[in-house]
Amino acid sequence: MKKLNVVLGDLAYFNRYALHNNYVPLGAGYIATYLKQHFDRDINISIFKDPAYLIEHAKDNRVHIVGLSLYYWNKSLDKIVVEKLRQLYGDSVVIILGGPCVDTDKQEQRIILQRFSKVNAVVENEGELGFANIVHKYLSNHNNLWEKPIDGCSFLRREELIKGGPVGLTLDLEKLGSPYLNSFMEQFINKDFLPLLQTSRGCPYTCTFCVSGKNRCVLRKFPLEQIREEIVYLAKRYANRPSFTLFITDENFGIFPRDVVIAEYIKKSSAKLGYPKQVFFYNDKKFNATSRKIIEKLGNINQLGLAIAVQSSNLATLESIKRNNMSSDDIGQAIAWARQNNIPTTTEMIFGLPCESLKSFLALLEHSAKKGFDSILCHNLFLMDGIELNRQSMREKYGLKTKYRPLASSYGKVGEGFSVESEEVVVESKTFSFKDFLIIRNINFIFYSIYALSFYKWFFNALIRLDLPFIDFLHRFVYPDRSYKWPKEYLEFIDDLKKAFLGELYSSTDELEANISKIYEENNDVVSPSRLNVYYGARLIFVEKWISNVLETHLEHFNISSEQESVLREAILISNNERIDFNDIKSNRSLIVNYDFISWRKEKYLTPIGSKKLSTPGRLLFSIDPNINKEILLFIKEYKASAPLDLYYIAMDKFVPRTKLLYDIEIKL
Repeated sequence: MKKLNVVLGDLAYFNRYALHNNYVPLGAGYIATYLKQHFDRDINISIFKDPAYLIEHAKDNRVHIVGLSLYYWNKSLDKIVVEKLRQLYGDSVVIILGGPCVDTDKQEQRIILQRFSKVNAVVENEGELGFANIVHKYLSNHNNLWEKPIDGCSFLRREELIKGGPVGLTLDLEKLGSPYLNSFMEQFINKDFLPLLQTSRGCPYTCTFCVSGKNRCVLRKFPLEQIREEIVYLAKRYANRPSFTLFITDENFGIFPRDVVIAEYIKKSSAKLGYPKQVFFYNDKKFNATSRKIIEKLGNINQLGLAIAVQSSNLATLESIKRNNMSSDDIGQAIAWARQNNIPTTTEMIFGLPCESLKSFLALLEHSAKKGFDSILCHNLFLMDGIELNRQSMREKYGLKTKYRPLASSYGKVGEGFSVESEEVVVESKTFSFKDFLIIRNINFIFYSIYALSFYKWFFNALIRLDLPFIDFLHRFVYPDRSYKWPKEYLEFIDDLKKAFLGELYSSTDELEANISKIYEENNDVVSPSRLNVYYGARLIFVEKWISNVLETHLEHFNISSEQESVLREAILISNNERIDFNDIKSNRSLIVNYDFISWRKEKYLTPIGSKKLSTPGRLLFSIDPNINKEILLFIKEYKASAPLDLYYIAMDKFVPRTKLLYDIEIKL
């Protein structure tokens, strides 16, 4: 008997702007591992990231079952591949969708199956058990595959939803095995995909904006020894690419006491094997002793530092999204602890959640800035399959109105077909207007530039610590008084920014796809990046030359003392000089200053800057690490043919952390 050919696809886009943002298909790898354990004698398994390779494989090899991972970032891609497979095989191939964007709600499953009308079934929750049940039944009697319900999956039969029994969150991870150690990931590691590490599954929280929030389950752990072996495996294969961040995919790394041991494994691997040099994870939402130990263990290779995702501080909003935040006092204590241990702090928030208003969200932004977070990430709420807020009843309850915008650099040709992804952004609700949304969108850009890209961070932190109206200043910056004679380049930038934010929004996915496809064809297969914060942030930082003049002019609208003005002007001067200029890399710059900005930064900018005045002027020395200097020169050589703005945009993704693009600064007293 010939073996069953099973194809698994975790599909992604491959274009000039997506080169540094593709990850190994770990989820598909776990399904392959489980299938191999149970059906090794009867099946062949192939895994793909590139849709073109998957289709070519299907042309050259008889394929029986195809499983595609459904995420909000590859829905269009999946749809095109399904069409191609049906053209090749008609009804003789079984096509299954699974992944976090498959809801457990029957009505939502019906919507997905109607939208993907050429798909046979969907697998909900974790995919191993449901997908294996389909394979088992196919091997037994594929002619009557859809005659009876199959546990872990749902399908339509003459418009009736047939839903099998639930199995999704019960898999024993102790017995699952590793996609790395059984070589399923080898081909992707060799092609420079970013590595993922999963140490546990499950989330105890029920946030309605998250795909994990719809499920309550027992949290389960992978074997500790397996995790240790995976870390060593990855370290050996990525030692020659230390700039590749290791991403831990757990919803709450640090929720188990043993996670401290895993952190020790990672840190030892970094020291002895040279990898990882950066690790990214989200710590447990309830910052506890275990989280503290993990952050202490990982030290400077922890990319986020201490992450406290607030999302909202509005009590009605928190109740509507089923979320309990840390108290303000607990957050303050956590930040103080991080400051004492020289650990960076990050918070995240989402605008557009139910019951949120412009006023309440601006107050949260101001409060977060004054709390002293090193990084403040402000996101727009978007609705995706698999979250509770996406359900029609929730949309109606809170009056959520949406538009569509292109998603990152997710576009490209698949054969003769064009594919582009979108995200459905909430732009209006019962508590905020579309105008309010645009105000937040613009202020969000400045927050991103300051806190993610280090745009004049010295100046803005000084502004905050001098108790000047921070949010008001940002509002004036993005909505300048047009009666004043500003540099025309400044107004052009602001106008381009607003035009881009409006222009990225579409009323339908069809309208979006038609326009992006047209741009793609007219511009030699290139579409300007849709990650507008990064794109315009790169332009603001590296291209625009009016910044210091405009900041100083805006200060004239505030009642500030001569001492405050002196501090702010020095902060602007430092900001002007700290950025590495790709056209003129120098490591011998210096500045004379009257304040000890370096010790102020070590104290998380929380002390009054006036207390840092020096008795005699000091000298700031700017230097660059030789390894980083070499890395930048190699990057410039590799991308020398790119347009300058493209070069800077790509650099924002290539150099992690982005502080690599800043000079090291020390003070000589």
